[in-house]
Amino acid sequence: MGSEMCIRDRFKIITNFYLINLTSTLFWWGDKIIIGAMFGYSVLGGYMLVTQLVILLSTLPNALYVYLLPQEASGSKSIKTKIYSVILSCFIALIAIAVIPFGVDYVLPEFHESILAFQIVSLSVIPICISMIFESKFSGTEKNLYVLIGSSIQLGIYFTMLVIFGMIYGLTGIAIGFLIAVVSRTVWNYSINKKFF
Repeated sequence: MGSEMCIRDRFKIITNFYLINLTSTLFWWGDKIIIGAMFGYSVLGGYMLVTQLVILLSTLPNALYVYLLPQEASGSKSIKTKIYSVILSCFIALIAIAVIPFGVDYVLPEFHESILAFQIVSLSVIPICISMIFESKFSGTEKNLYVLIGSSIQLGIYFTMLVIFGMIYGLTGIAIGFLIAVVSRTVWNYSINKKFF
């Protein structure tokens, strides 16, 4: 009886991780289908370049998650690491915002219209970092259902904002939708952390 409960609990955790990976894949790559179909390949090309920057900037939060997960699972607290990581992500975002106009104009002048979108998505590294801190705690304590819900909220908001803001503001609107979705996931994680942890 006890082993059946353990297997059932583990199956739920594994299923949640699979669904989290699925929603993350849709968030990072599924939008390309919508953008290409709705806004054309010129917008998609600019957006592909913008997302490459986000993936690069997200290296710190992703590494932080991998570092914190086993620590959270073992019950140890890494408060200084978390604080320093958030501060570092703020510096990364500010440096990216300052450098992007010069870098794009110098290296890729044909993407000059994408500068504002680059700067907007650069801000997303901060909420992504904060989300990874919360989610390492949730997953480390086997409460990854909260991570799945947050990931689903982010995906739903992003695809909605992508269509609405993309039709109004083009590439800049898509970048705004991306940032709103990432912030919404962070707000969800913060509220869950405050309520249950």
